Amino acid sequence: MNLLVDLKDENRIIIIATHNPLVWNKADEIIDMRELAHVLKNPYSQGI
Repeated sequence: MNLLVDLKDENRIIIIATHNPLVWNKADEIIDMRELAHVLKNPYSQGI
């Protein structure tokens, strides 16, 4: 995790998907995917 923090700068975005709260504490921004569930559902999906 420290390596990723060292790599981050103004010209670089690092995206991490995690369930680990220890990683959350190092993030500048957190997006909770549960809050986006209604947006992510595809109304045209065939359920495949």
